[in-house]
Parts: sequence; structure tokens; C-alpha cells
Amino acid sequence: MNVYFKAETKPVGWVLDQQHQSLIQYCRSPFEFPSTHYESYQENGTKYLKSLKSISDSLQEELNACTGEIFLSGIPPEIPAEAIAEIAALVGEIYILRYKVTFSGNSRGFAYLQYINPTIMQLAIIRLPALFRQHSLPMIRVRQSRNSSKLLLKKTYCISPQNVYEMLRNLINFDKLVGREIFPSYFEYQIIFKCNEEAVHARRDLLRTISKFGKNAIVVWDTSSEETDSTKGFVRYESSINTENGDATFFLKGDKCADALNDTRNQSPPRFSK
Repeated sequence: MNVYFKAETKPVGWVLDQQHQSLIQYCRSPFEFPSTHYESYQENGTKYLKSLKSISDSLQEELNACTGEIFLSGIPPEIPAEAIAEIAALVGEIYILRYKVTFSGNSRGFAYLQYINPTIMQLAIIRLPALFRQHSLPMIRVRQSRNSSKLLLKKTYCISPQNVYEMLRNLINFDKLVGREIFPSYFEYQIIFKCNEEAVHARRDLLRTISKFGKNAIVVWDTSSEETDSTKGFVRYESSINTENGDATFFLKGDKCADALNDTRNQSPPRFSK
């Protein structure tokens, strides 16, 4: 009678040859703290893994505006941020992973991911689900993020654009204010920030003080493109111009604003309190 024995398969990562064990070197993750490639820190309920690589100012502006951002959801509580980053890095070089955590440090189930090259977002959305399945994480879902660096302020009845600008400057920090005249003397305002984090903090402050803009006023996320669909009748207030001395300039665009533009050409920029 023949007797057969089946060899036991060792899990990946086990050292099968003891005499060569000393030749096997530990491969350190670039996301493991401390790292020369990524900084790791936590603010409130968000853990950050952010690249230390120097990038151009134009690319930095794109990334700050949430270009190419991916939303991950369905992350199990016990999975650390570093594990998600390791898998995501198989697609491309990561710029930042914003990982939402509880007080105990466990995952809250979702995270935001950006690559240094934002154009690979669509490729990542296709490849990441398969990579997560290969690593026994089929429950993680991947889609384009709806995060924005812009807010919309609506229903500010009976308040002029200049007064809205002044009120906002006293309440929050923003980069640009764009007001569109929906119908005569009624404006909606697009508030543009340098990055999503600034917009998040500003939205919280505005929600607490929204009654200052009228009992019907609301503030919502704006997920449109950087320039709105229609630019006629827009008033632009650039808060980043001469903010040290409180000066601001504004521009009126559109045929129906031509007269107003001519009136302002010979005037000095209006002064607003900070």
C-alpha cells in the first residue's frame, strides 16, 4: 500500500529556508512613522499621511482645490491608514490620505485620497476595487470625491454685494467672492477658498452665524467647475489683494454691467474693515 503525504503550504512571508534567513532584509514601509517620505499626524478626527515631496505651486493649487480626489468608503474599523496607503500606492505616488478615525484611533469607515499626479484618478477608480479585493478588502468602495473648495451663499435678501463681502470678511477667511445677479438686486455668492480644509472650517462658522445674512439665508457646497456656467452679471471681490491694509478691488463683467464698470474706473478701490 502506498502512503502519500501532502506538503503544508506556508503563508506568504514565512521563511522557508532557515540557513538563508539572515539574508532576508525587512522592507520598511514609506508610510511607517517616522518616515523620510511622508509625514503622519492627526488633527481632531482625521489622520493625515502627506507626501514630503516638493511640488510646483501650480500643482499645489490644483491639489488644494481637491483636483483628482478619491472617496473611499466601507473601510473596516480595524484597518489602519498605512494599510490603505500601501494598497493605493500600487496605482501611483500618493500625495495625501485623509483618514477619518474615532477617538480610539479606529477607522470611521471612510477616507479621502489624492495622488501627486491628479490625472490618474480615473485609472485609480478602476484599479483600486480589484486591488482591495486581492487584499481581502472587497467591502471598500471607490468613487470620485464630491469635496469642493467652494461654498454657495444663497437667499441673502436686501443685502448689497459690498455688505455681504464685508460681513464675510469679518467672519471667515476666503480667497475670492463671486456674486451672480439671479434677478434684479438679488445675488447668489460663490465663496472660493484656497483648499477644502479652509472651506470646511468656514462652512462651520457660517452655519453658526447664518442668521446674520437673513432668516432665509443658506450656505451649501458648490460642486460646479471653478468658473460657473454663466459669468454674466458676476461681481468678483478679490480678498487676497492688499489685505494687509484692508483694501479690496472688484470687477463687474457682462454687458449689463458696462455702465457700472465705467463708473468705477476713476474711483479708488473701496475699503472694507477686516
